[in-house]
Amino acid sequence: MEKIELYRNAVKATLNYLLKGGYGGKQSNLRNVRVYDEAENRFAVVTQGWDGVEEEYINEFVAQIDIVDDKVLIQINLSDVDLQQGLVANGVSAEDIEVPYLQDV
Repeated sequence: MEKIELYRNAVKATLNYLLKGGYGGKQSNLRNVRVYDEAENRFAVVTQGWDGVEEEYINEFVAQIDIVDDKVLIQINLSDVDLQQGLVANGVSAEDIEVPYLQDV
């Protein structure tokens, strides 16, 4: 299997973990949805829906991972899931994972 395809599958498998479960209890209609653009190698999970407690519409990124030049970039991670560990467990080389939002802090 080509490296890029292996990494796409690893990213999707890692993010799929975030798609399970909802938020906010009985008064919330929030759910996580996938937003995948395989042609551009961009993968995200977004929380969407009406929060019955706050009476507002929520549309927020939970996580975004991009594949750029054979590197896997964790662009956003607002979850409690260790995405790096998940990526490695799904076959991504640790040396090919970068976390730009933690650099230059």
